[in-house]
Amino acid sequence: MRFHCVALVPAAADEPLAYRAAIEDGVGTLAQADDLGFDGVCLADAPRAPAFGAAAQWALAGALAQRTHRSEIGVVARTDTGAAPRAIAEEFAVLDNLSGGRVRAGFRTTSGANCHTLGLNPSLAFERLVETCDLVLRCWTEPGPFHHEGACHRARYVNIFPRPFQRPHPRVWIIAEEHGRAAEWAANRGFGYCAAGGAYADVRRQLRAYGRSAPPPHTGWMVPIYLEDDDADAAANAAGRLARLFREGEAQPPELSFPPGFLASEAAKLFLHAPQGPETAILIDHGHALVGSPRTIRRWLLQADAELGLADLHAVLSFGGMPAEQVRRSMSLFAREVMAPLRERFASAERIRRTPSLTGRA
Repeated sequence: MRFHCVALVPAAADEPLAYRAAIEDGVGTLAQADDLGFDGVCLADAPRAPAFGAAAQWALAGALAQRTHRSEIGVVARTDTGAAPRAIAEEFAVLDNLSGGRVRAGFRTTSGANCHTLGLNPSLAFERLVETCDLVLRCWTEPGPFHHEGACHRARYVNIFPRPFQRPHPRVWIIAEEHGRAAEWAANRGFGYCAAGGAYADVRRQLRAYGRSAPPPHTGWMVPIYLEDDDADAAANAAGRLARLFREGEAQPPELSFPPGFLASEAAKLFLHAPQGPETAILIDHGHALVGSPRTIRRWLLQADAELGLADLHAVLSFGGMPAEQVRRSMSLFAREVMAPLRERFASAERIRRTPSLTGRA
């Protein structure tokens, strides 16, 4: 299992000094994650966040490329920002060259609310994801100029510069909160698949749907994580932050967050029967977030590894406006008491698996 530290792109603030402090805290947190030995660092947006702040992640990722030295850099590109796929392809390519080939390219679907804001057809959210990924990969690998005419995008004289540093292109991951279509499509394309935004049972269903067509090394889980020395202290200190992260969008009417045609029928049924309410206990008990002592977090991750064969854990260690000092204390505890012991355990298991038995059988 590889460990990635995720920071959410801060929302715009009216006060410039406050926003400057927020982005410095975010980049500084990921730079510390690099020092602590995380395999990767990642910039992503919060669930149901507005599309208008998405452009900031490219500038922040460029700063991150200069502040880190060994970790992979993940950026999650959304397909609802109005940016042309060839512009997304160029942003990734520039960042890949700037970082010396450390980029991982993530893609996610739009949110229901942004379909209204940007005038997008919600029933084409999945098709827009597929076409965007196809066109971005074509930009990276096919010498131009070429012409593209699709259901969601039209482009003439496509010929990006520069090409990615990695050849043929950076690793591609799909980050999704729905079931069925995205997982199976990602598996058939050979993309990694990272489940995000749901309860543990929900994540398990998504990754099993993906695993029917792809080997386990491509599976990931993006989940908020918060640690204290004691389970009760961790739950108490994370309660307000989790409520802010998960429930800010619930004041919206359902038809705004989930317009007709936005979710596949299976995902819609699961959403309607999901536990409601901002109680932190519900979020923790159902595995929407992993909160507790290092022993509790290790137990969760060992269960996930045994049941899902996770290749990558994307730990959202900064969320809900949590102060930077609190984030870094939790992150240091995670690196020391969770990541290091689990790495040793997984390495020992791999050594045993590769060692021939006394009878000469592997």
